[in-house]
Amino acid sequence: MKREVKPTVSFYLRSNKQKQGKSPIMLRVSFNRERKSFGQVGLSIDPSLFHQGRAIGNSSEAKEINMELNRLETKIQLLAELLDNNGRLTLDNLKEELKGKKVSLQYVSVLFNELLEESKKDYINEKITKGTLERHHTYSRVFMNFLSFEYSRKDLRVDEITRPLISAYEEYLLKTLGFSHNNHIKYLRWLGRATDKAMDIGTLTRDPFNGIAYNEEKVDRGFLDETELARLMKTDIQQKHLDFTRDAFVFSCFTGLAYCDVAQLKKENIAHSNGEKWLLLKRKKTKEACTIPLLPQALAILEKYEDKMLNDGRLLPIPCNQVINRQLKEVQQICGIDKNLSFHLARHTFGTLALTKGVSIETVAKILGHKKLSTTQIYARILPAKVAKEMSLLNNVLQHEKHIV
Repeated sequence: MKREVKPTVSFYLRSNKQKQGKSPIMLRVSFNRERKSFGQVGLSIDPSLFHQGRAIGNSSEAKEINMELNRLETKIQLLAELLDNNGRLTLDNLKEELKGKKVSLQYVSVLFNELLEESKKDYINEKITKGTLERHHTYSRVFMNFLSFEYSRKDLRVDEITRPLISAYEEYLLKTLGFSHNNHIKYLRWLGRATDKAMDIGTLTRDPFNGIAYNEEKVDRGFLDETELARLMKTDIQQKHLDFTRDAFVFSCFTGLAYCDVAQLKKENIAHSNGEKWLLLKRKKTKEACTIPLLPQALAILEKYEDKMLNDGRLLPIPCNQVINRQLKEVQQICGIDKNLSFHLARHTFGTLALTKGVSIETVAKILGHKKLSTTQIYARILPAKVAKEMSLLNNVLQHEKHIV
């Protein structure tokens, strides 16, 4: 049986301090009863804020230092396993390869780890959401599962990523896992980010994705038409928790807010101007600031639950996304709606309804927090009722302008 590779990684402070009173953080690795100093890691800290190999406290500096130390420890463990697979694991080789990155960044697992560390930093700096970070982890995990399933391998050198392997991975995503066309493209693009990184640092000289274009298919996003929305709003729902779930969904239909934005909505997000009430907030996903007029339907829902305001000031006592989407299935059955209700559907309903009623696409884009008009254009449907109404207007014009007929 192959022995488990597990060097011991520890961080300590050098005894002499720098001018600012900080001490450099040092790296030591132990393996097979041997111990070796790998030198400084490039970080310094006040000795009083360092304990048992990690920074203490909740400051941003402490978090960044610990994240970097965790990243370095993970890299060392991955590199040790790669060296052991080649029969070259010694502390001297480990130190050489760690400093020069000669071996580690030739492997997909390490490249994924580098990308994930970048994503973690983006999440900490609020450039991406927690959901995006979790998806990046999923993209990496699925590819490693593919290697195990298809080739019985735990890792792969980046120069082994070829067109046939990419095709095999694509088939695995589409047929074995049953992913949709658009969803599987996201997984391929993540693999492409790993090969791009390898090319940037010089461990890969050719781009295996060169000439391959992955275009997403246009998807007709579902929505409720006016009849369905009216039925949803008028149906008597006796269960209080389902009545609230219906109201939260309707609130999204008349504001265009995503679930995460409804969940974080607070009293201070409501502003008054010219006798009207508005919502002022920054979208959680895109960080885009938006201003939304509170229509009577949405305002009535806020007033209905005014005495249910949570202790932290949130306006609507909304449960987690999974729970409310499950409850929406019950609401759907009670109201006799054939479409699958979700907060995504509510948002799409707002976009479609607003455009159908003549709100400009620029205004709808602003309310929905879209950075590109092309995103909003997905909602620009031409509904039969709109066609009939506008043809009726044309007929009236023709009847009054005799010289045309």
